[in-house]
Amino acid sequence: MKTLTFNYANGYEPPGQLIFDTSGNLYGTTLFDNQNNCGCGLVYKLSLASGGTWTQSILHVFVGGYDGEFPAAGLIPDSSGGFYGTTKGGGNSTEAGTAFHVTP
Repeated sequence: MKTLTFNYANGYEPPGQLIFDTSGNLYGTTLFDNQNNCGCGLVYKLSLASGGTWTQSILHVFVGGYDGEFPAAGLIPDSSGGFYGTTKGGGNSTEAGTAFHVTP
């Protein structure tokens, strides 16, 4: 079995389910990260490399505020290869969360 280990640099506490694209890549979110001062989570892509190891690409790092923070669920695909998701914090002054779209 080949695994990818999450750490502070590439995100930690992946809360949601993984989702495949049509090319066999996996996508997901982490609740936290160490990419900026917020530590507000990220969206990532995993690609299977030769030898059966996973390579991670970070697609979006949440920075809080209007960008959102702490994506606490998985992603939903759209018809053009992008993904929708939600955050449990950030947004407007109520800090009640955001809905977002990311394109790989």
